[in-house]
Amino acid sequence: MSQNGLEYGYCQKYNKKILLDENAECVHPREYCKFRPSCLINELGKENRRRKRAAEAHAPSLGTLHGVGVGPGDPAMITLQAVERLKKLDIIFASKKAGVEESIAHTVAKPHLPPAAEVRFLEFEATYDREAFDAQWAKNAKVVLEALKSGKDCGYITLGDPSLYSTFSHLARNLRKMEPAVRLEIIPGVSMVTAAANLLNVPLAIDGESLTLIPSAQVAPAHLRDLLRDSDNLVFMKIPSDAQELIKSLEAEGLLHHAIWIQKCCLPGQRVVKELNHEALEEEQERYLSLMIVKKKGMV
Repeated sequence: MSQNGLEYGYCQKYNKKILLDENAECVHPREYCKFRPSCLINELGKENRRRKRAAEAHAPSLGTLHGVGVGPGDPAMITLQAVERLKKLDIIFASKKAGVEESIAHTVAKPHLPPAAEVRFLEFEATYDREAFDAQWAKNAKVVLEALKSGKDCGYITLGDPSLYSTFSHLARNLRKMEPAVRLEIIPGVSMVTAAANLLNVPLAIDGESLTLIPSAQVAPAHLRDLLRDSDNLVFMKIPSDAQELIKSLEAEGLLHHAIWIQKCCLPGQRVVKELNHEALEEEQERYLSLMIVKKKGMV
């Protein structure tokens, strides 16, 4: 058997097969030697295609990962498409903070899951250390990939919409690195941003107004001030525990009274603060699942 795995080569000049082994010698003119591509290319290509088809026939099919948005928090706000898709999946993954017993996304989706649904949790630490964060999601992606390699279709449920500041994007990015052939499908969800605006009965933007979404914990103060000046409407998400810089920037631009704070939108413990001031924000300790809408032209 030759190194390329073929038992024979093909001599184009003499139109015959040539046995190949470790000790084979050239038995015809060197310009048509079996070790040259011109002799082997036809048979090698045919053999490679045959082997590829055989391998694909025996290898388990890679399952599809479905990123499913389950809405802002109210189980009644999950879409019909998401409910139908969750019923068809073999395994459902949900992320949760390390040390926390339950996943919020799972709590929202649970009323719509089949009784026998297999749910697996992926843990992560809340950190802004990019290297540590990437390592966590690379580890979680390996877990999901093992399930997909078994041929099972899996789902990953996430609050809001999978395409907007979602952990699904980090999971998908790592999966593509590990297995470029991975198949992904996304089921949209109602985002917390639009749910909050509708809760307040205010438009996020109208006519030619601009709208800016800001992950406030990851924006430098100088850039934050530029965003405040350049946009008509702003939504602050991922507000840090220490919101001093955000408060100072809003005060400096005279925008505190143009802002509304919404905590745990559409979840138990929902709270809306319309008369914002420095003291009100300082008293608000729990930033997780909070956002702020700022409308320069007022809330009407």
